[in-house]
Amino acid sequence: MLKLFEKQDNLTMRLFPWSKVQEDVKPGGVYFLYSFTFSPSTSESTLSQALKEFIKDADLNALGVWKEELGKNPLRNAYAVFQADEFDSKKNPALASSAAWSALSKYTSDIHGRLLTPAPWSPLWK
Repeated sequence: MLKLFEKQDNLTMRLFPWSKVQEDVKPGGVYFLYSFTFSPSTSESTLSQALKEFIKDADLNALGVWKEELGKNPLRNAYAVFQADEFDSKKNPALASSAAWSALSKYTSDIHGRLLTPAPWSPLWK
């Protein structure tokens, strides 16, 4: 049996023009990484607008929103990172605003969320 497993996925992303990367992130808290796979019939402009409205309506602390350019599903995947002070269901992007979530969900074929916590050696560690 192998003593160590390693998995690596590579892709190239570009920040949506309306999104800005927050560089003054306060240390600590938890982070949500969401990947959105949009239906093949969804145009890039529709994808962009749906994500922008979701983040605005849900009033989330988005650290950045990117679209995939090279990888598994180029131009069909988007990624967003959100920060919250603590794990709280009201801060979870999927539950933040049911109307905004429903509007975004109608354009997607898959949504995958991950809860992330900073490693002790990370500058984001509290």
